[in-house]
Amino acid sequence: TAARPVQVDVLIVSQGCGWPESVLPQVQAAQVVLDPTLPAAQRRRWKQACAELGLPCHDVQAEGAFRLECTL
Repeated sequence: TAARPVQVDVLIVSQGCGWPESVLPQVQAAQVVLDPTLPAAQRRRWKQACAELGLPCHDVQAEGAFRLECTL
């Protein structure tokens, strides 16, 4: 049987992380954050994959710092 995806609040994608097709089946993320070190082609593929899956995606290079609001 296939392993269940790891659940995470935020998935930070940086250079060397891999392509979304290989990573996303293994991770169930509430939010994806694209690090500025990610090459342009990979960045486009990640944005497209997130859009197709309805995953919130924050591109630090285009949108600036990602801020996660936390409540205690």
